[in-house]
Formats: sequence, C-alpha cells, structure tokens
Amino acid sequence: QPRLQPQNPHIMRLLLLPLPLVLALTMSLTLANVARADTGLSSEDLKQVQRAGGYIKSKSWQRATEAIDSLSASATDTQTCLLVIDSLTSYGGAANKVKRSCVEKALALSKNNNELMEVAIKARQCEMFDLSKQALDKMVSAAGTSEELTAVAKQAHQSAMADLAHLAMDKAYTKVSNIPDALQYARDSSALGLEDLTRKCLKDLLDDQETAIGLVEMAGK
Repeated sequence: QPRLQPQNPHIMRLLLLPLPLVLALTMSLTLANVARADTGLSSEDLKQVQRAGGYIKSKSWQRATEAIDSLSASATDTQTCLLVIDSLTSYGGAANKVKRSCVEKALALSKNNNELMEVAIKARQCEMFDLSKQALDKMVSAAGTSEELTAVAKQAHQSAMADLAHLAMDKAYTKVSNIPDALQYARDSSALGLEDLTRKCLKDLLDDQETAIGLVEMAGK
C-alpha cells in the first residue's frame, strides 16, 4: 500500500527540521496571533508599536514619538487611534510623552458622543487635560436642545465625568422657559448630584412667583 505524501512543500520543509525548532516556530506564530487578537491592531501596526516601545525603554523619545506619529497619520478612525493608545499602556506613564498625536487624531476623527467620551477619558488618563476639555466642549456644543444636553450630562455622570455633566446641565438651564421645564430641570440636576444648579433653579422659580397663590400653584406641579 503506497504511503501518503504531504502535498504542501512548506510542510515537507518543516518535516526536515529538528522537532524543538518546529515547536519554537509554532509557538512564535501562535504568540504573534494572540498579540494581534489582544490589541486589535494589524501585524504591521503592532510591529510599529513594539518599535516605539523599544525606543521608550531606551528613552529615545524623539524616535518613539516619530513611530507613533506615523501610526497616527495613517489612522482612518477613532478606534484605531484608541487601540494604539491602549497598546502603549504596558510601557507605563512614560509612554504618555509620545501619545499626544494619537489622542489629537482620535479627537479629530470622532463622529459621535460615544467616541468623544472615549477620547475625553483617554486624554485625561494620559494627563492631556487640554485635549480632554476640547472633547467635552465638542459634546456640549453639538447638543442643541435641553433634552440633548441632559442626555450628555447623564452619559457623563455614568462615566464619572462630573465636570462635563455640570457643563452640559449649566447650558441646559439656558433652554428652560417655563415652570414645568424648570421643575423637570431641578429633578434632573438633583438626580445627577448637581445641587448648586438645583438650588439656583429653585431660587429663580421662587423669585419669579409674585404671590402666595403662584407659589401654591407651582408646588402642585
């Protein structure tokens, strides 16, 4: 009975190698695939990050920055920029020195509030508070109604971004034009822990009521 022969020439070459070497090569390929899966980056981008990491370890800041700037320049969406930023976490706080272009590109490419919120959080983690503020300001500027601003404030509250919640609700108050809306605003701001805005709203309501009857009517609402 004829023996089955491997048809793939690559397999033939592997069969000629010593077993320990074959195992080492297999393990190397497996680890590379795991690394790509863990970071979400392409193999080329991952190599560039690792190159930058080597420069960071040797404190070659200019070369590290150039390596990351190259990745930032080629990025076409916010998530890729955020993945690059995350992949540098293992190099410690020193890596923050080379992340700025990635944070800036992530901010420029952001298309919605969820992405802007992610950028704001990443920027804050990287101690780039100016970029974090720019992201927050963009979120508030894009919200045109009281409902949209309140939604931004609630999202900020869930992400522990108290300053954004305050900024959004402060702007939302400028949209209030009647007693029912003012009372709803007071409920919302109180639920978010923004007691200074709640007190301001209630004080303005009380000041606007000229008679005891007006106060009673307002209380009934």
